[in-house]
Amino acid sequence: MTNKILFNEIANNWLQQATIGTCYKHSKSLEYCINRINRFIGLYEISNIKPPLIDDMICSLAICNPSTHKPTSKKTLAQTANVAYNIFEYAIDRELLAINPARNAKKKIPKNAPKKLVKAISMEQYDLVLATKNKMQTGAMIMLFAGLRKGELIALNWDDIHIEDKYKRKGISITKSCQQIDTNNYMITPATKNKKTRFVPLPNIMVDYLKEEKLKAKSYLVCPTIKGKLQTLSTWKKYWSSYQNDLNYNAYCEKYKELHHTSNVPSKFTSKGIPQVIEKFTAHQLRHMYCTLLFLSGIDVLTASKLMGHSSVQITLDIYTHLEEQYRHIDVEKLDKFLKYDIDKIKYDI
Repeated sequence: MTNKILFNEIANNWLQQATIGTCYKHSKSLEYCINRINRFIGLYEISNIKPPLIDDMICSLAICNPSTHKPTSKKTLAQTANVAYNIFEYAIDRELLAINPARNAKKKIPKNAPKKLVKAISMEQYDLVLATKNKMQTGAMIMLFAGLRKGELIALNWDDIHIEDKYKRKGISITKSCQQIDTNNYMITPATKNKKTRFVPLPNIMVDYLKEEKLKAKSYLVCPTIKGKLQTLSTWKKYWSSYQNDLNYNAYCEKYKELHHTSNVPSKFTSKGIPQVIEKFTAHQLRHMYCTLLFLSGIDVLTASKLMGHSSVQITLDIYTHLEEQYRHIDVEKLDKFLKYDIDKIKYDI
């Protein structure tokens, strides 16, 4: 090698080594990150890249991500800075550089860069999940009331769910997950995302629901394909899209009945199509709704972190902090109610 080597060549060499033994999803994430960096410095000779060029890249991404045309999230900026730093360290090890030009890249990330927080579903969507029958309803209910990740749900089997009367603690043992192995297939691995197992107690509404569903189950998997097999990316996408359509149709029917004062509603297969009356949501938003329910129930952040299976309490704390800001008005409403109805009682007690 000579010092005339381009950054994208070194980046590709680093990627080949960095992805040895890693999962498909992580490998693709690193690949996307390198593509992002290559937009700015890919064709520069490695020896000509100086700190100002890296700083400009971080600042440009902070203003506008070329892929989304929106400000880049703080998490993505941090990943970009880390990957760039590691690639330059790789170059230093091969004596192509003396000093890492990305050594201060993280300091250039704006403090006000947006945080990528997934919002929970609305209460209207919550009611629809409980009411809408669909082959994906069981999976949606489990994510909503137990906070499983999609990979954990796909790998879940009925032996993991302890709902029989012999169990003093009724809940779900989460001991495994699905790992993406190519563009369409999953493989069950004996570990969760953070390599830990956890037990999530179930509320009575879920115990009663799952008892009925278990009696009807035709597969050992809780959320299988129609043929009882492990889900793939394409089957999940297909089933989830169908589920969202059913949720929207039920919402439309309720609004149609209220507007037209009739119990007769259009068929879901009408040629005109059903208007979109509720916002579509992802499976991950159900997991965040579970976290929101824990927060509103008064569950402390440490317990919530264990139930969610977060790798760090800080992750849960960030979500709780956001929820506290969102629901701060509830405390004010409690104060208003107290001042209006209950303060006189204290006066008499004093």
